[in-house]
Amino acid sequence: MKLFDMRPPYAAVPERKLGSRLDRIRSLLGLSSASLRCLTAGGSTPTVQSGSSLVLKGAALNFERRARTVRLPLVLANLYAHETLAPDQLRFADGSPVGFLAFLPLGGNAHSPSHLLTLGDKTPRSLGTANQLAMIALEAFHPGQIESGGPASFDVSDDLILIDQATASAGLGIWQCHLAENALRWSSGVYDLFGIERGAPLSRDRTVSHYSDTSRAAMEESRARAIEARGEFTMDAEIIRADGQKRWMRLSAGVQLTNGRPERLFGTKQDITEDRLLIDRMRHLAETDAMTGLANRARLQARLDRPQGISALLLVDLDGFKAINDTYGHAFGDACLREMAQRLRACCVDVPLVGRLGGDEFAVVLHAEHGPEYAERLARQIVEVMQLPFEYHGAKVQLGASVGLAFRLEEAGEELFRQADQALYAAKAEGRGTSRSFSRAGC
Repeated sequence: MKLFDMRPPYAAVPERKLGSRLDRIRSLLGLSSASLRCLTAGGSTPTVQSGSSLVLKGAALNFERRARTVRLPLVLANLYAHETLAPDQLRFADGSPVGFLAFLPLGGNAHSPSHLLTLGDKTPRSLGTANQLAMIALEAFHPGQIESGGPASFDVSDDLILIDQATASAGLGIWQCHLAENALRWSSGVYDLFGIERGAPLSRDRTVSHYSDTSRAAMEESRARAIEARGEFTMDAEIIRADGQKRWMRLSAGVQLTNGRPERLFGTKQDITEDRLLIDRMRHLAETDAMTGLANRARLQARLDRPQGISALLLVDLDGFKAINDTYGHAFGDACLREMAQRLRACCVDVPLVGRLGGDEFAVVLHAEHGPEYAERLARQIVEVMQLPFEYHGAKVQLGASVGLAFRLEEAGEELFRQADQALYAAKAEGRGTSRSFSRAGC
């Protein structure tokens, strides 16, 4: 695959046709932004832009300058882009994190200028997927095809021939659907994704049957909305392959118009199962207390920051834990914390969120279906279970727990936590080993 043997000269190609070609590539790869600039000694010509505007600043601008200087592709990917990034990490100008960004120098010799193809998207990508998308874009961008009279409007069949094998190897496929007959055409990558023999007859009914119920409903809604608005959409969908395997794919689609009327949908379908598993694993690690396996303080705080749907909060503090650490050591103390966490989880089978705040403090979040009687009964049960003896390496100890309970009316999460903490303080003042509920008239 010759990635850098691009055909001269770009300058001879009308800007309208370059823009059309850029639209085709961006749509095929399911990206939100693409631009092409002719680089000269004095800077660069105005951008030929496709999709949303991509304004670079800070670190992103420095990366672009580096790609222009060394004349080598620079591809950046961020699997965890949906989470908050550190201030020095790469971002778009509007403050949104970058999921995928590629600066791709093209061609350039004594007779023709070089160009910079810039691709961007906020959707997280693995580094392997990002590099594959960049390679496909480089191979697909042949301005010589336009110069020789190739079509200026989108015609997916040309690109199916050009990049069929490249996309299939990247777990990416190209598809189109003629709306009048719902007639489908797939590249090899889509057949592989669905586990269907390449070249087998296609029907939309069969394809849709591979979607999970939730993904099918979301896809049909997005499809209808895009056709009505003459627009585009991108979504992640769960599918069940012909062999029964469950996979996740990223579906991108755009609408082609003829005389102002939608004629067909086209786009890409990409296997993102491994990326999604890795993202889920990273999210789990970021939200889980390593000691106990419960939700950590950050996840609890995030839930309290969105208090809608919360009916009550229980704060649990172990009684006598410091003496355990001082007497038996931290290994014994850690084992004790894990045991108490397991007991707490066993009590809270139907509870949406159980977590460790830190040290020997825990929290339980209840939702609307859990009424006051359930919450108070659960608080008493926790006190009873925590009092059972615990044995570790021949030593037997007995702890206890105090529980503070607060019911939410319209309070913010911070206020609900304060109320539960006040109730917990009252329980400890009563001699520990008991539970107390916050009262707006006083505990």
